[in-house]
Amino acid sequence: HPELMDDSEGLLAIGMAPPGSRLDLAAPAGGESWKRGTTQEVRWTYAGQPGTQVNLVLLKAGQVLQTIAARAPLGADGAGSFSWAIPAALASGRDYAVRVRSAAYPDCRDQSDAPFAIAR
Repeated sequence: HPELMDDSEGLLAIGMAPPGSRLDLAAPAGGESWKRGTTQEVRWTYAGQPGTQVNLVLLKAGQVLQTIAARAPLGADGAGSFSWAIPAALASGRDYAVRVRSAAYPDCRDQSDAPFAIAR
């Protein structure tokens, strides 16, 4: 029914973080070698209002391999971290990366600048 249509009076932004909001992954940034079975700190910084929680995923060769943390607290004073217990059964390799993404705004994300290694 065409008579039921309406136009928006303003711009509609779906899933977009407020202007100036940013997440930057600090560790692992790339080049590290983290051992299976150990606990390592995934760290990030943020600016603006990227929401209150982040999702952390592990990538292998550019593909999502597993979730490290779903809806981890953003942090405080511009920085956050999550203690990741690296699974002992995770395959060794030099092509891993971590992605941090706002749970509220999928466009607000960052990942390791370069690959890092998982070793035994």
